[in-house]
Amino acid sequence: MGAFFDSIHVRTENPDSVQKALEQIAKEADCKFLLGPALNGWTSIFPSDSGKDDEICAKIAKLIPDDVFHLIVHDDDIFIYCFYRNGQLIDEYNSWPDSFEEVSEAEKQKCQGRPELFQDLLRDPKSLGKLKTLITADKFTFESERMAQFVKLVGLSNASSSYDYLQSEDWNEDEIEGWKQFIRIENRPTSAEDYNDRGEAKLAKDDLDGALVDFNKTIELNPKLVVAYDNRGRVELAKSDRDGTLAVIFNNRGESKRANGDLDGALTYFNQAIQLKPSLAEAYNNRGETKRAKGDLDGALADYNKAIDLKPSSSATYDNRGNLKRNKGDLDGALADYNKAIELKPDSAKAYSNRGLAKKAKRDFDGALADYNKAIELKPDLAAAYSNRGLLKKDKGDLDGALIDYDRAIELKPDSAASYNNRGELKRGKRDLDGALADYNKAIEIKSDSAIYYCNRSLAKLPKRDLEGALADCNRAIDLKPDFAVAYNNRGMVKQVKGDLDNALEDYEKAISLKPDLTAACTNRDKAQEIKESQNR
Repeated sequence: MGAFFDSIHVRTENPDSVQKALEQIAKEADCKFLLGPALNGWTSIFPSDSGKDDEICAKIAKLIPDDVFHLIVHDDDIFIYCFYRNGQLIDEYNSWPDSFEEVSEAEKQKCQGRPELFQDLLRDPKSLGKLKTLITADKFTFESERMAQFVKLVGLSNASSSYDYLQSEDWNEDEIEGWKQFIRIENRPTSAEDYNDRGEAKLAKDDLDGALVDFNKTIELNPKLVVAYDNRGRVELAKSDRDGTLAVIFNNRGESKRANGDLDGALTYFNQAIQLKPSLAEAYNNRGETKRAKGDLDGALADYNKAIDLKPSSSATYDNRGNLKRNKGDLDGALADYNKAIELKPDSAKAYSNRGLAKKAKRDFDGALADYNKAIELKPDLAAAYSNRGLLKKDKGDLDGALIDYDRAIELKPDSAASYNNRGELKRGKRDLDGALADYNKAIEIKSDSAIYYCNRSLAKLPKRDLEGALADCNRAIDLKPDFAVAYNNRGMVKQVKGDLDNALEDYEKAISLKPDLTAACTNRDKAQEIKESQNR
């Protein structure tokens, strides 16, 4: 697991005003802080519940109208900063805005960072160019390195830490400047009303046991405070469905694991959620998505069916089940599910785009085009719809239109390996082999475990006489997918050009054994046999 850092920095020489604001927030939000001394004009704050959101920093900025930075490093994969001035959020930056879910182009623009807005705070105002280069650089292997350079340019201290880390036994005092002057701030109630307020804050954070303790203390101090009894009743009611609450938490954790590519970890959490609350339809749907990603199509189908039994109004689950059926070749079943998904949610651009794929597979090209157009009308930034429409236009012979759609798909989602591969296929068809290779290279850079991308790249290398490169790509495709008939056929073509007819014929036979209806392999085998026979005569 990578580093987690969370710190807030206030531009002030008066830590007393900061301490007063933190004491107020600690009472209102039931949180804790470690407050550092003023260093180089900045005062550092470490809030509890590190990195969860920017709510606490926003509260601080409202109470202290000085310049405020909130810096977060999440698992060393993401660096985030938020900058406040006069109580308002002025600038924000996220090194990987799509880390948890796909966001719109507008959202990406919003968090790309505009450091010129705080150029006056830089240690050297002439270093603005360096700062801009830093935040626009490609993803760092460890985003804590990007943050370290950022804080050096701005002149901040003690940023590479967090409240939880400073409370652990894993750190050394020498790592933190001015540690002996740090102040611990937390909510210390004295009256019944204080305990009741803290209990409400804990209840809002789902700390049911902590809230119950505080409400009991409230009633002990003031048995006549009616609201405390009401609050305690709310906690007891919530605790009676603790399993359901935990199930939702586990489901959410599973979604986070799946979004980060940890499919096995996601399955563990979804299993726990279902065990705690067998009626949680969302957990079945999410587990189905995870199983489908792992190739367990039958298991995924069973989970989608269960999710729909529990919640027949879920458009997303019908859409997901439609994708599964389409993958299994059940196009009519897929269309029925997509139709239901659209019936339940007529503005689901994703369902229209997916239905277009099923219609295209059934040779209903006009129907598919209408669905892609509708998806784009509903969601103009849906990259998948442009990529799918590009494939359809290519099949219909509209190569220029297809290229425009691929370009747009890549513009909207630059990390889409499939879009680069599709555009590479188009360019190869137009004999733009250098352009095709560039796109295949990018697709493989993004997704290095896709056999089809290596297989396609071999076909661009072959006519350029890069025979060793083409052969290496075919071998890699076969390593990744040993039953990939097309890869064997392509390798046979490369070997035939190299004059190795015997091994070429062996590859063609292997391709045909894996896929008897692969016409290209049959044709290539017959031609290779004719050549061999003519050589033997």
